[in-house]
Amino acid sequence: MPFTYTFLKNLKHPVNLKKYKNFDGLYLYSAPTSLKSWRFHYRFYGELQTLTFGTYPLVSIKEARDKLVEAKRSPKAGLNPALEKKRLNEAEKMKRRRIHIVPLAKQVLDKINKLRLTTIY
Repeated sequence: MPFTYTFLKNLKHPVNLKKYKNFDGLYLYSAPTSLKSWRFHYRFYGELQTLTFGTYPLVSIKEARDKLVEAKRSPKAGLNPALEKKRLNEAEKMKRRRIHIVPLAKQVLDKINKLRLTTIY
């Protein structure tokens, strides 16, 4: 059954974990804690794996379907979608760390240089 906005809007919290499947492999994982996340099961070299695209409503149906199309292309190219997602997340973390570390390092070096200039031998 294809997902619609009205279906998702009227969806109640289940007592147990529940999966609402779509026709193209995308499904909505719903938990009693009101968590609703977009997921996709796929096989990579015979091993069953799960890829999570994000939580609803932060990730819309359209975004989840777009991410699904990208994820379906990866195994055909010999890439594991979960590992690719992990690599992108790590690269983003490193980028954020550099943004915070560079100004801090400059401050430390400036203080060291000031101490060198003010210290009389």
